[in-house]
Amino acid sequence: MAQCPICDGTVDENNPPAQGQYGGETQYFCSVEHRSEFEERHVQD
Repeated sequence: MAQCPICDGTVDENNPPAQGQYGGETQYFCSVEHRSEFEERHVQD
């Protein structure tokens, strides 16, 4: 199991609601909204 970096909730890596590649690492999120929030905070153009 992975942890959502926004809320520290548990995320099933085999069936995550949302995920993304950032800095060469896969991040798993408990919701699409949390992925968007992560991108707003941490991803720069």
